[in-house]
Amino acid sequence: MPRFTLSENQAQFDTLFGLLNRPEVSVQVWDLIRMLATNRRMYEQVLCLKDCRDAGGKIDWKAFFEGGSIY
Repeated sequence: MPRFTLSENQAQFDTLFGLLNRPEVSVQVWDLIRMLATNRRMYEQVLCLKDCRDAGGKIDWKAFFEGGSIY
């Protein structure tokens, strides 16, 4: 199914997230992303919070909720 294929292809998924920074298509891209199956890499990042820990092992919430995009 296409919704699984798109979400599992990391390069395509990253491209979609990159398009969120373009105001002329961001709403449509966000609607498409919401229809896709959950991306495995992002799911694991949220589940483990592995990329958002500081040197002491504490969660750096500012890194987790990066403010670059409203999405």
